[in-house]
Amino acid sequence: MAKDEQVVSDVEDCFQEPGPTVTFTRLHYCIQEKKFCRKIGPEKHILRDVSGIMRPGMNAIMGATGSGKTSLLDVIAGRKDPAGLRQGTVQVNGKPVTSELRLSSAYVVQDDIVMGTLSVRENLLFSANLRLNPKHYSPADKQKRVNSILQDLGLVDCANTKIPSLNRHLNVVEGFECSNDPRGYVVCSAQPSRVGVYPSG
Repeated sequence: MAKDEQVVSDVEDCFQEPGPTVTFTRLHYCIQEKKFCRKIGPEKHILRDVSGIMRPGMNAIMGATGSGKTSLLDVIAGRKDPAGLRQGTVQVNGKPVTSELRLSSAYVVQDDIVMGTLSVRENLLFSANLRLNPKHYSPADKQKRVNSILQDLGLVDCANTKIPSLNRHLNVVEGFECSNDPRGYVVCSAQPSRVGVYPSG
């Protein structure tokens, strides 16, 4: 095999990791302006007949500002008002999304949700303590999970650094959300550089 072919093969292998496959079919989402809790004006179509598939690895939703990228991600992640979903389905590995599946997913928001008074490690451990069931995960298991996240996101060198003095907030927010059940999960990110679906580590 030629050297160039080997490089291409290695790159392809990076994007063919095991993990969940997310499919969405004919999504149609609408909103209606409200004033004093009353609906006014005609419905506004945010998504219209949108379908796609996100295979294990890195996926990106690209488009111009205001084209509905975040709205699509919100619908896929189940963060939008279900009343606005006029039609369409979202499935993970061919199965409808349930509350149990949502517990194995994470959503990285655009806003900074970490606590500035805590270090990176303390933030992740706080999140793990909230998200991981103590009946199934011991304190040692949670520490192991936090260490794994720090390693995966390249945060080991700043694990004990307080958040305000850190210039890598996005990585910390992503780790904050990924501290849930470490079995195969879907990570959705509203940040332009992080939009995607990832397999578990």
